[in-house]
Amino acid sequence: MTSANPNADRSDATTRSAASTISHPPAVARPSTATMIGLVRSAFGLAEVKRNLVAGAGGLFRLPRAIGQAAAMEAILTGEPIPAARAYDLGLVSRLTAPGEAMAEARRLADQITAAAPMAVWESRKVVRAAAYENDETLIAMTNAAMGTVMASEDLQEGLTAFIEKRAPEWKGR
Repeated sequence: MTSANPNADRSDATTRSAASTISHPPAVARPSTATMIGLVRSAFGLAEVKRNLVAGAGGLFRLPRAIGQAAAMEAILTGEPIPAARAYDLGLVSRLTAPGEAMAEARRLADQITAAAPMAVWESRKVVRAAAYENDETLIAMTNAAMGTVMASEDLQEGLTAFIEKRAPEWKGR
């Protein structure tokens, strides 16, 4: 899916850079996330049908997973872009920013993610990403395995101790 904004400038490059910041926060061992920050003036879409093409690279099945079949079908079959506010309402982007503010917003989000326990972030992310294609039984098993992993970690004790002592935890990621 590409930005359909014909007036793209450095702010759009900032959005891509911001997505990279979120995909690779320093304390979270570089897992990509599904979090996206969009500029308020951006639009997103698959315009291929307007040129007698079929959208490739997975857009035809990823967009319905992200925003639901009805909204995706409309966007795909008309080739019309989805404005940023609608993309936000549909859950395609998690935050909207003014032009020039995407990097600062991405850093705020990355700071929030990296303040959380890394193992819990990694394990939670695995289950959330699998929710797009796994059945509930598998997801329950994955959740239970994730819980076992974090419960057996050194960070569990640190999190509980930090909570009791009313201080910020010092995560080790193990």
